[in-house]
This record gives sequence, structure tokens and C-alpha cells, in this order.
Amino acid sequence: MTKMHSLSQRRNFVRYAAIPLGIAIVFSVALFFTVFLSAEGASGGETVVLILAGLLGGSLLRGLVRENLVTVLLLLLVIAECALVSRLLPAPWSGLSAVLIPANAIGVMIGSVTRQGLRISKPVPS
Repeated sequence: MTKMHSLSQRRNFVRYAAIPLGIAIVFSVALFFTVFLSAEGASGGETVVLILAGLLGGSLLRGLVRENLVTVLLLLLVIAECALVSRLLPAPWSGLSAVLIPANAIGVMIGSVTRQGLRISKPVPS
């Protein structure tokens, strides 16, 4: 593979993924500020950790699971995460467990964009 093909593949990936990943960043920041401003007594640190956990969980789920199982496994993942956070962690964390729902959904979007972008950027056999 030549350097030109590699550069072209990176451009294809960036061209495909830039807008959806930018939207995911905007949604994540909006989610943070919405929760941070509306939750009384919750610090931003807990909110950021839960959002990052949701983003990671959702994107890994989408990246590693076949397409027809994503919805069911996302539902199970969110239920498990929310149950664990609300039952096992102390007060500021347990009140923020609902943050995991949209964070996981955004994570699935990131995983989907990444997976499709990598598929697009693969070289076409000649």
C-alpha cells in the first residue's frame, strides 16, 4: 500500500466521520451541562465519569456486537449499569444513574460512525 492510498483512506474516514462525531461531542457537552445545572449538590466530576462510562460502554457495544443484537444488548447494558450505579454507589452517584441512558445511546452512535468509517476507508481490492 502506498502512502497516497493511506492518505486517501484517512481523508475518506475524516470526511465521513467528522460531522457525526462533532454532533456526538455537542450532545455529550449538552448532556453534561444539562445534568450539572439541574442536579443540586452533584459535582461535575461524577457527571463526567458517568457520561464517559456510558460513551465507552455504548461505543464498545456497537463496535464488538453484530448489528442485529445491538438494540437488545444496549437495553440490557443500560439496565445493568443503572442498577449497579443506583444500588451500589453513594448519594451523588446514585442520583445521576439516569445519565447513563443518553450517554450509552451517544456511545452507540460513536461506535456506529467509527465502524462504518473504518469500513469506508478500507482499500478496495484491485
